[in-house]
Amino acid sequence: MELRLRRIDGEYRWFLCRVKAIRNDSGRLLRWIGVSWDIHDRKTAESLLRIEEETYRRIVDSVPACVCVGGPTGELVYVNKVGVAALGRPMEEIVSDRWMAYIHPDDMQAARQQWKACIAAREPVDIAVRMQQHDGLYRWQRLLAEPSRSSNGEVINWYLVGIEIEETIRAQQALAASEREARELLDRLPGRFATRTADGFDFINQQILEETGTTTGADGKLRWYLARSEPFRDESGQILHWYGVCTDINDLKQTEAVLEQREHQLHELIETIPAMLWCNDPQGGLTYINRKTSEFVGLDISQLANLGYRKTFHPDDLDSVLQAWTHSIETGEPYCHVARLRRIDGVYRWYQNTAEAMRDSDGNIVQWDGLSLDIDERKRAEDRLRQTQAELARATQIATVAELSASIAHELNQPLTSVIANAQACKRWLAASPPNLGDARVSVESVVRDAR
Repeated sequence: MELRLRRIDGEYRWFLCRVKAIRNDSGRLLRWIGVSWDIHDRKTAESLLRIEEETYRRIVDSVPACVCVGGPTGELVYVNKVGVAALGRPMEEIVSDRWMAYIHPDDMQAARQQWKACIAAREPVDIAVRMQQHDGLYRWQRLLAEPSRSSNGEVINWYLVGIEIEETIRAQQALAASEREARELLDRLPGRFATRTADGFDFINQQILEETGTTTGADGKLRWYLARSEPFRDESGQILHWYGVCTDINDLKQTEAVLEQREHQLHELIETIPAMLWCNDPQGGLTYINRKTSEFVGLDISQLANLGYRKTFHPDDLDSVLQAWTHSIETGEPYCHVARLRRIDGVYRWYQNTAEAMRDSDGNIVQWDGLSLDIDERKRAEDRLRQTQAELARATQIATVAELSASIAHELNQPLTSVIANAQACKRWLAASPPNLGDARVSVESVVRDAR
């Protein structure tokens, strides 16, 4: 039995104790003989070995790959946790040669033959197969196995690692498909494409093979071609291939000529249009003015940029201009404002300034396009009209007062005439001899009534 005994210094040490009974010929127990061996160092080594073995097992189980151990004949005796989880089967259904049952049927026969051949030859194994995973799907795995040999060269164990290469296989398949598509595309391109090495051309597309001309068409007329070539170099910089392509750009060149002509016409239109055109960046900074603008203010764009344009506005209008412009920049709303601009000779003229935001497909402002129209004559006409309307209003007011005065005079004259007539009658009645007091009284009463 193994037990720990306390030494004189108080330390416990492991001992192996064995006891044997001594009997006589008749079988009677005579004595017990015992012996104890100090096995403390061995027990300590065994404990360290178990700890180290457990550590290695945890490391193997933590490796993000399937790790297996096989015997001398290649039959598996251990599979780490990653392998068990990947196959979704218990250990006993994987060890020995049972793991081969999960190889894709199309790969199984070749895999078995190659595996057995390598095991028999004691050579490393490197095969790629599709194996059924825990979800029932087959994924490509690369199986690498190496033999562990004794000092005399005998195989003790086989160590196998399974690495999933599904993404690699798919990438290779995609690359092969891409190469086929690229070759097909190059053959169908409406252009001349070729590659060459120092020894000559190693690829010419179908377009070159079908054409017999060079830079002329079938009708003998010259055509535009865009020729490009790039070298392909190795790591040392040595040129391995030249890749070249010639593209027929005759139609493109003709279109460019038309576009250049239209661009020139549009530029001349912008420069000669009888209005001032200007552009600003999304933050409101001036980026362009046409010729009309420069000629009017007598300044170029470098003098108007960075707030230099402010000196062209009438001081009384500048605050309202800045307020309206800032509002449009911050909100993206159209800009419209009327202000006076100083001409090169110092004269201020009224202009209507408008601007719209140009936006990209996402709705972001790319730039502001502005237009300034001379409305000085219209403003002066409006001022004259307002002055005329004011004078007409005053004249109308005067005429109305005159009519009212005449009406009041008429209303006053009628009762006053009656009062005067009655007063004169009363005077005559009183001047009679003898005085006619009755009629005089009637006349006085009439005067009082008319006065009311």
